[in-house]
Amino acid sequence: MILVALDFGDGDLAGAKGWPWWQGQFSQARRWPVPAGKDPGEAFAFVAQHLRPQDAVCIGIYQRNKPDMLAEDVRLFEEALARQQG
Repeated sequence: MILVALDFGDGDLAGAKGWPWWQGQFSQARRWPVPAGKDPGEAFAFVAQHLRPQDAVCIGIYQRNKPDMLAEDVRLFEEALARQQG
């Protein structure tokens, strides 16, 4: 399964306009909104802004076919935290 979370909530609906391409290329693709923002990077930034010291954070998942996915998610989150603190 491919979860497509890019440009989900943008004003010009680029993600919606591009969706037919994803469906045509990958039958296993599904549109998957992020909980905040329009893409995973914005979602991590939202979390970084609202994180409290007592909060626990679950960052991404591990997939056999993309073993670096968890490291990529951690990098995105660390970058969002650095922007918030910096």
